[in-house]
Amino acid sequence: MVRTCKEDYCLKYTKGTLAMTKKMKIISILICLSLLLCGCSMPNKTNELQHEQFCSSADGAQNYDLNSNDRLYIIDILNNASWVNDLSNCGSDFVFCTQKQKVRYHSECGTFNDYSNQKSTTVSEEQRAIINSMLGIN
Repeated sequence: MVRTCKEDYCLKYTKGTLAMTKKMKIISILICLSLLLCGCSMPNKTNELQHEQFCSSADGAQNYDLNSNDRLYIIDILNNASWVNDLSNCGSDFVFCTQKQKVRYHSECGTFNDYSNQKSTTVSEEQRAIINSMLGIN
């Protein structure tokens, strides 16, 4: 049986397509794996509780024993805040220690500063009042 040019082209095209499909599958798998690994190293929730002291005064002179609900409330705020990639110009009178960093808090304006990541966020007045009452500030 004699093949025509058209049949040769179809055969070469089919082999090339199969080889390309296998390459695309491999590339897709590699991309998915790399994204999965990147996702593990950069989780969405960056602030997690630690077992040691969670809150202290900025000068370290006093530790504050917050209950688990208070701790989770603050962690939730830190994880879901709209962070700005800049530090605020206000001071701080408290330090919250998470597993990954220390976040400083200013009770007068309700601002958190994360010096290690050079970012800040300010909570609502309601959240500030709740946090300050947890810390014994009226």
